[in-house]
Amino acid sequence: MHSSLLFFKNYSSFHKTGIFDDHGKLEEVVKLILKMVIKMVKFITITPVNALDLMEKEPGIIILDIRPYADFKKEHIPGAVNLDYDGHQFQSKVEKLDKDKTYLIYCKSGVRGGYFLDKMRESGFMGAYNILGGVVAWKISKLPLTDD
Repeated sequence: MHSSLLFFKNYSSFHKTGIFDDHGKLEEVVKLILKMVIKMVKFITITPVNALDLMEKEPGIIILDIRPYADFKKEHIPGAVNLDYDGHQFQSKVEKLDKDKTYLIYCKSGVRGGYFLDKMRESGFMGAYNILGGVVAWKISKLPLTDD
């Protein structure tokens, strides 16, 4: 069934229950629906240029470099924080991340970033973006890197 038809069918069912007669309940349902939609939309892989644009438009986004620390130390995207995917305390570090924040993640080529994106979705994070092609594509696009 088409999603909009399913929504209206469910809306009719909810409406018959009287849930929409109570403004507080209606607000609660709307917030829940919005939260679900945001979760579906915000787990995507984007190009390096789109990632740079996102960084400029959302200054609160947290940039995670999941490459080994030695690679991070040589060069990384400005503002990035290292969270070594292969480090033996990776999972415990992930569990300490704020699930209500939005993250921009990258690795060397984009493969591990894709895996991590899926893990974040499964773990209940609100949203994350993966850079297509990782830092390799970032360099090819001649975007800024730093070593500090």
